[in-house]
Amino acid sequence: GMFFVEVWMPDSSSQERTLAATKQVEAILAETEGVNNYIALPGFSLINNKNVQFLPLEIGKNFYNLTSLIASGNAIRSLTKNELGRLYRLKSLNLESNEIESVKFNAFDDLISLEILDLDYNKLTSLDGKIFSGNFYLKQLTAHDNQLESLHEDIFEHNPMLESVRLQNNKISRLSHKMLDHVPHMRKLSLAKNVCIDKNYEGTRIGSTYAVDISRMCENREEKNLQF
Repeated sequence: GMFFVEVWMPDSSSQERTLAATKQVEAILAETEGVNNYIALPGFSLINNKNVQFLPLEIGKNFYNLTSLIASGNAIRSLTKNELGRLYRLKSLNLESNEIESVKFNAFDDLISLEILDLDYNKLTSLDGKIFSGNFYLKQLTAHDNQLESLHEDIFEHNPMLESVRLQNNKISRLSHKMLDHVPHMRKLSLAKNVCIDKNYEGTRIGSTYAVDISRMCENREEKNLQF
């Protein structure tokens, strides 16, 4: 297992004082039974820090055993493989409430153990059709409250373990049946509050496994039907 220790210093603290406090924490960890390895990132916080506009480059080089990463509430604008490379054991990645506008097509390629991905409350308008091609074990994907307009029909081609997808409050008006053919274990697809979804689709079951949550939202928008 692993854990984070986040040390908060007064805003006026000098770099020397910050480093001294970090050294004290390192000394405590060094004497703590059961702690074999530790690494310090003085002056850097990955949670609720609007000064953070990108993840540390090659974070996996130092945290190669990391299984869960929370980097929510920051000002991250884009994701590439340079930041997420070598995180082979990562199972959960939380990037909600950032300002992510783009994700490089191969950004998640090294996350071969990933099971849970949270991209809620960002500014995504599209996702590459091969973006999850390296995430065979992906089970839960949430990307609600973005600006997604559509999803490529092959986006889940390499995700046979996928069980739940939450895409509420985007701008999606059309999906392909082919997209769902790749996910035999899907149990929940939530599409509520997208551009304008015909009431006739509410409660629709696709095949014998897909439960689709759709609700009408046409407020001050041109009417469009969500089509499969």
